[in-house]
Amino acid sequence: MGNAGAASKKRRTAKPPRSEPRRGGYLPKVAKTENWTTPQCVIDIVEKVFGAIELDPCSNPDSIVPAAQRIWLPKWSDDYLESHAQLPDDVVVGDGLEVEWGGATYFNPPYNAKALDGFMGRAAEHAELGGSAIGLIPSKTDIKAWHAHVSKAAAICLIAGRVTFGPAENGATFPNTLALWSKDRAEVHHFCAVMVEERVGQVWRPA
Repeated sequence: MGNAGAASKKRRTAKPPRSEPRRGGYLPKVAKTENWTTPQCVIDIVEKVFGAIELDPCSNPDSIVPAAQRIWLPKWSDDYLESHAQLPDDVVVGDGLEVEWGGATYFNPPYNAKALDGFMGRAAEHAELGGSAIGLIPSKTDIKAWHAHVSKAAAICLIAGRVTFGPAENGATFPNTLALWSKDRAEVHHFCAVMVEERVGQVWRPA
């Protein structure tokens, strides 16, 4: 009881949340692996588009995404504080679907249909408000969320080959897409140019 109280004082809560974040937040109740992390090769591509990543709403203690602000679920912060005195300075606690998004945002969400729908929907909203978001998402063209939200993306790149997520040693069993939600025409053009120059995959502009 005492340890839980001490830990709660050492974590900063992201504001303004839409509601009090649940410990597991957007994670499915049952998941064999909850934190497949973005590999460095993908981070390099995103940084070439954005220059710098300002927000990662899907971060966790194993993530190597160098965002200026990283959002950890209460689950991640509680587990981290069991073996650390305090959270890293760039981490705030909250649910990435509930906190306010700002600036150049990158997200690699859980790949269950509910989380994908939520994060891609937030990315589309973020773009409408003048922000930009790149998502590393599975190429699940058989789910409603894909057609509902990817159709609102400014550009997408169907990644050639398979992404190797940390901590796996082999490529994923499914294909992936990098999608950009943005209203900035210059940024959209730059995204497409980077995908072609780096030979990431086939580029498509839905709009």
